[in-house]
Amino acid sequence: MALNGWLLAVVWSILAAITLPGLLRVPRLSRVGEAVGAGRSEHPNNGTGRREPSTAAPGRVSVVIAARDEGSALADTLAALTAQTLADVEIIVVDDRSQDDTWTVISRFAAADPRVRGIRVTELPEGWIGKNHALYRGALAATGAWLVFMDADVRLHPRTLEETAAFSLRQGFQHVTAIPRLKAGSTPLATLMLVFALNLVMFLRPQNACRGRWGVAGIGAFQWVDRSRYLASGGHAAIRMRPDDDAALGRLLKRSGCRQCLVRAGDRVSLAWYERTWEMIEGLEKSPIAAFRYRPWALAAVMPLLLALYEGPVIGTVTGGHAAWGYGVAWAVVTGLCAVVARGLFAGAVDDVPADTAGMPAGGAKETREGAADRPAGGAAQTTAGGKARRSRTRWRAAAAVLLWPVGAALLAFAYLRAAWKVWRHGGLMWRGTLYPLEVLRREGRWPTGAPGARR
Repeated sequence: MALNGWLLAVVWSILAAITLPGLLRVPRLSRVGEAVGAGRSEHPNNGTGRREPSTAAPGRVSVVIAARDEGSALADTLAALTAQTLADVEIIVVDDRSQDDTWTVISRFAAADPRVRGIRVTELPEGWIGKNHALYRGALAATGAWLVFMDADVRLHPRTLEETAAFSLRQGFQHVTAIPRLKAGSTPLATLMLVFALNLVMFLRPQNACRGRWGVAGIGAFQWVDRSRYLASGGHAAIRMRPDDDAALGRLLKRSGCRQCLVRAGDRVSLAWYERTWEMIEGLEKSPIAAFRYRPWALAAVMPLLLALYEGPVIGTVTGGHAAWGYGVAWAVVTGLCAVVARGLFAGAVDDVPADTAGMPAGGAKETREGAADRPAGGAAQTTAGGKARRSRTRWRAAAAVLLWPVGAALLAFAYLRAAWKVWRHGGLMWRGTLYPLEVLRREGRWPTGAPGARR
């Protein structure tokens, strides 16, 4: 038993040695913003001290959002986008067969601001997953030199696009993807998010994407892409049946020769990914099956190994007696890794959208655009007591999640086993009311031979 404990300690130490160096070197987007702000501070707007929107743009930037039944969240997202300090921005929102008031919200913003355009999808073409099709439609309609793919419930600081443009141009990256600040409505949800993110950085290693062939970066909340490189790679048409669309796009761009980079953007990009733990468990039905080549039995077979890796240190420490030292070392290493990951996931101070423009169409955000660069991270003139309370709760939940990571590991294993069972039971992936049969996913969802994203 002692040997098993020290074996786990060695395994976790190796994983930490592989993961931590790259993770600690991930650049913070707002540090670029400090240089951008300093460069503009000598040019106040009419002596008021408010900075004007930036004119140092890389060409037009086209933001593309796929929205399905996102009417409740979309208004705040668009209000934050229309408050961006980057000068030449267009915003394309694709309504992917929504049944709620999503199209009404899009129409209201489009009528008030010419930078906002809506595309309405009423039928899904055969051979496509809905989100991939919507994003591709938006990308084809875009006129910008750069594309930004975003989720419909993401909130941006007013300088996010300007700072990303500066970072991309200075460093020569054609693909930049951001780690957002996640909002967790409960401690169990925070633990599940934390262990999910830990698995991501250990096994996909997005933090190493800018340093060689190992590591692929692609986070759906925010992806900045050179449009010409996107189209040359085939874009979402090349991954039309990939349910893990964000990671698949990152892999496609990396293998087509794009220089890509992961950045920390907790004080620039925020996301209420899921509101409740069960919602995330349901949401994890979609992505893991692709990593196992659409074989639900393979996904289920890996879960005992995952549980042994995570729960072994805890069980061994509690029951091992004199042989518990190795398990205790492994437990300490996992906790340290979780602390580093939690700092990147839950730290930051993005308060969604400016308080005086939340939910308003673009015409109501004029004052915010003029003074956006001088606002604190949330864009409001003063941080509200409610915002402070939310951040305080998030910090406490993040701290609790670091200590309770074994609960998150158990929840993640349950979510993946449930996903494997549901795919097996349905004979395919059931997502948002559409069934994608396994034989179709295996045929259309694999990397085509000879394509930029094909396995080599």
